[in-house]
Amino acid sequence: MFKRYLQLESNILALLLALLLLQLINASFMLIFMNFMDSLGYPDYESADIVAYRYFGVLFFSVPLGFYIRGRRLKPVFILGAILTPLVSFLSIYAAESYNMLLLYVSTFLLGIGFSLISIPVLPYILNNVKRNYQTEAIALNFSTWSIATILSGIGIFSFSYFFDFNDSLVLKCLIGISAIGTLIIVFISDNENIEDFKIKRIKLKAYDWHKLFKAMMPSFLIAIGAGLTIPFMSIFFLKIHNVSSGSFGFLGSFTSVVVAVAMLLVPLIKNKFGYTKSITVSQSLAIIALVFLATTQFYSNLKIAVFIAGFCYMLRQPLMNMAGPITSELCMRYVGSQNQEIMSALWSAIWSGSWFFSSQIFKILRKSGIDYVYVFLITAFFYSLGAFLYYLLSKEYEESKSDLNI
Repeated sequence: MFKRYLQLESNILALLLALLLLQLINASFMLIFMNFMDSLGYPDYESADIVAYRYFGVLFFSVPLGFYIRGRRLKPVFILGAILTPLVSFLSIYAAESYNMLLLYVSTFLLGIGFSLISIPVLPYILNNVKRNYQTEAIALNFSTWSIATILSGIGIFSFSYFFDFNDSLVLKCLIGISAIGTLIIVFISDNENIEDFKIKRIKLKAYDWHKLFKAMMPSFLIAIGAGLTIPFMSIFFLKIHNVSSGSFGFLGSFTSVVVAVAMLLVPLIKNKFGYTKSITVSQSLAIIALVFLATTQFYSNLKIAVFIAGFCYMLRQPLMNMAGPITSELCMRYVGSQNQEIMSALWSAIWSGSWFFSSQIFKILRKSGIDYVYVFLITAFFYSLGAFLYYLLSKEYEESKSDLNI
């Protein structure tokens, strides 16, 4: 089965390798940027507010980008994002260390735009340039770049912290420098692209099936709201509740991402064997249960076993929730149809980033009010449950429609 991944076009493999390297920035910032800010004396609610502006950048830029890229070459978009992302990452670290709040907010906002430029065009690029019978593998491999990047970032964080005694600032700078190799790879990938024949230059909203788009977006919207309350703040949860350092959490994140990466590569096999409905429903339901057990370790955090249970639940939740990603993405892309795919990809980014932005603001308010992490995470589990149920209904509808058409 794994041989099918190697049969993907070299251009696709090169692009995904470049995106993997650039994801080192995203992964390392997710793992320890809040810890880095904590070491500088920023309270967690203020760090949450700053981090939220990265998601606001994606929210602001993603939908216009989705309209723009339809029917156009995507390599120039990838190049711009690959240049912008490392530059503003360095700038945000400098701004945090110099306590320049305006520069910190602006650089964080621009970081969101940089990630939009390299993440939004990927699915349309794959669907236009990969043969249909290999698209599941390409989509799964694209999603696995995040997991592999987290593995490499975790190893880097642990190694630089424990063997070289680097502080969080220097660790982040080293990983950003390594990620810039991805920029060079994108510059040298082939210029040959299959571009959808799309003659409309002006935006015509009636050209899109908004009913289908709305139904496909709602589950992601609910899950994204919950994720925004939890995922960016997982490292600070382990630090504040279980006294887990940045290096140790980086190691945990790296080890967990090995499991995630393996699970992601098995996605085509799981989807083909069990179908959309069972694959999505079972994996997301188990992930929600694991999150509840993780959150409730705060109630007995004084016991030594609590940190081990929290770590185990984290390692269980991550692959289960992440492996649903490629399946739900393929399901939604198939459901909305080819004429809606670019705007669907953009709306996904807008939904996730917008939800994470507003969720970060909610997190800031809750934490400033003294609400414990456990209750914040349980709110996440509630939203996850609603989203998983809507994905169940959507997948049932799609599979029944395929059955009716004898596809």
